[in-house]
Amino acid sequence: MQETAYSTMLDLILLESTGDVTAPTTWTVSLGMSTHPALAFISGASIDVDTAGYSLGTVRTYSADPVTMLMSDGVNPMLTVRELGPGKVAHFNTAA
Repeated sequence: MQETAYSTMLDLILLESTGDVTAPTTWTVSLGMSTHPALAFISGASIDVDTAGYSLGTVRTYSADPVTMLMSDGVNPMLTVRELGPGKVAHFNTAA
């Protein structure tokens, strides 16, 4: 495969998007993730958002260094993280 600007960024993409929606949403902490450092300032098990644009889809899979889903709205990943080499990647599934 020829390397392009896009292909060099693939390891940073944490969501396989299948569409988008604008609607009220509830971000719920995933089972067993409440003590993850990225959630240190989240109070409670969920966050209600009146209306937000966000992507529908699934967590992207990798053969190494898997993506961890920290929060979701049903089946849609809302906050995901991945350790990659010496760094970390985070994806907040929201549109401004």
